[in-house]
Amino acid sequence: KMSRARVLPPMAGKESTDIATQRSRQLKHGKTWGDTSAVDALLAEQRYLQGAVSLDSMVLKNASAAFKNDRDIVLAAVRQNGAALEFCSASLQADREIVLEAVKSTGLALRFASKSMQSDRQVVLQAVKKSGEALDHASKDLWNDRKVLLAAVKHDWYRALVRASLGSAKDKAVALDGREEMLMFGTLDGKCVSESFRHDREIVLEAVKQDWRALISYASAVFKKDRLIVFEAIKQNVHVLSYASKSFRSDRDFVMEAFKLDWRALYYAADSLKYDPDFALNAVQHDWR
Repeated sequence: KMSRARVLPPMAGKESTDIATQRSRQLKHGKTWGDTSAVDALLAEQRYLQGAVSLDSMVLKNASAAFKNDRDIVLAAVRQNGAALEFCSASLQADREIVLEAVKSTGLALRFASKSMQSDRQVVLQAVKKSGEALDHASKDLWNDRKVLLAAVKHDWYRALVRASLGSAKDKAVALDGREEMLMFGTLDGKCVSESFRHDREIVLEAVKQDWRALISYASAVFKKDRLIVFEAIKQNVHVLSYASKSFRSDRDFVMEAFKLDWRALYYAADSLKYDPDFALNAVQHDWR
């Protein structure tokens, strides 16, 4: 028995939990299954699971409680698919390294993390970088965190906008003005939008790159005078030019660039350009319509 014990692979620190206890008990009482000792069978199962979850993390779902608390097995599982975090022990759902690996793989794995991990800024940041929807499962205290918000906006600007709006509410436990329903139906009133969203140029630019309506309905009016942001919106819908600053509609170069994208930009150009022979000729050369 002593020689058998010496060939056992060492367990790392805190990992020697249920499995280590079972191993020592099997050795102490000399339990065997046929010609193979109980501890060898346990080790064989552990090695099998480590390889199996690396190929299909959902194998963890049907593993015994002891293996769901095995750090090496769970790490292998969440690296293959972060959603496997759902099936590990509660203590490992609160393990920062494991949760970070899970959200790096699958942002929405944040849903299965402990409350403490859902309040961890670095964990949440990694999650929303992978999926904007992960913001739904983060602590409300982080909904208005600029860095988290910016990362979320790049994936799902509208969801981030709603969460930022709720995060800035005085009573964060209540969905004021029915904003949760607005998230579902896409009917958020611009008046409810968080000031941190409306006046942040970088956030607005990222939102407008996804949807021109972010500029018209939710962003601060000052951005209707921002050349880059307005043109990003026009790339999607030339009619945005009608909402833009008048200075853009009389800007020959700006209108011509918009015209190259869509000839209907001429509808919104200032009269001084519509009836300018040189401009009209230049426009016709790009599109005879």
